[in-house]
Amino acid sequence: MLKQLLKKTVQSILIARLALKSARFPSFDYFRVLMRNIRICKQRRYTPIEAFRLGFFSKHFDTSLIDKFTSRKVLTKIQERLNHPSWAELAKNKAIFYSYCLQAKIRVPQWYVVSTSERLFWDCYNNRMLSCLKSKIEFIKRYLPSKFVIKPIRGAYGVRVVIINKTSKGFKDTEGNFYSASDIVEYLQARYPEGFIIQQRVENHPAIVALTGIDALQTARIISLIDNEKKCRIIHAHFKPITKLRVFIDTHLQGLTGNVEVPIDIEKGTLGAGNQITSTGQGIITISKHPITGKSFQDFKLPVWHEACDMVKEAAYKFLPIRAIGWDVALTPSGPRIIEANIWWDPPNQHMRMDEMLKEMSH
Repeated sequence: MLKQLLKKTVQSILIARLALKSARFPSFDYFRVLMRNIRICKQRRYTPIEAFRLGFFSKHFDTSLIDKFTSRKVLTKIQERLNHPSWAELAKNKAIFYSYCLQAKIRVPQWYVVSTSERLFWDCYNNRMLSCLKSKIEFIKRYLPSKFVIKPIRGAYGVRVVIINKTSKGFKDTEGNFYSASDIVEYLQARYPEGFIIQQRVENHPAIVALTGIDALQTARIISLIDNEKKCRIIHAHFKPITKLRVFIDTHLQGLTGNVEVPIDIEKGTLGAGNQITSTGQGIITISKHPITGKSFQDFKLPVWHEACDMVKEAAYKFLPIRAIGWDVALTPSGPRIIEANIWWDPPNQHMRMDEMLKEMSH
């Protein structure tokens, strides 16, 4: 009980501090914002930071729109009803996920090495264990392609994802650091003690590069739902363009990366105007053009879109009894590829249609 009281006290202090970013103390506006957010955080289970980023602390926030948003905690409870936690490892553990996808003939990136410990590497080319340093170095030199991606076995939001290019001087990451083959082995064993995978670096379709001016992979988030009648439908989709130079991961991370999310018309495969959550508390802002290229998002037709939707629906049935999945799908020159499946996907609040989504998820 004391721990719970302390937690509530800390939350109240944080709400009071965040309210100062919107209005001066002790003005009427300050107490209006303060009381509104104490109520919202308590009744709707938002964290203060979550509420702040969505613009709930703004003096100008329209409270009639509150149902168009959902807190992470509320959505998780609904997801747990649709996706039993005992099945979570199938999507969270990338070694299990990619192995399952390959067996189920789901199109995913090619993988080269998988490791579930810091010492043992599994060579996916030759189906053999690489246990000694010499064999690992030989494999890296001989079999890895000119571009590849390293990912932790478990992880989200692109954390510890590293992109490597082979050059005449050795292996180079996106920060400009160079490595020898033995350096790569040492790096993998030190940074990923819980395990890792090395897989194909997937390329964007040229139409996406033309829109964004960015070569780094930019995916579509497609959320599928299998209802009580076992019918699969897509209940939401948005495109995740990278909108800043020197950013190599398309994750949004509640606006902290500066990236934009652009809603997709599911039937047509066309984009609307982009939506961005800022870190200033002003809430959601509209981004009509890509900041780098100046090209309009509105009505841009995504390549291989209908193929991507068909692939997701087909894959969704293969993941039953998991019923609600947020798929990250690459749209490539050779067709769509599934990059990840997320069971505990974040609420796409910036598109302000969570009321519609929750209604569909309740059936």
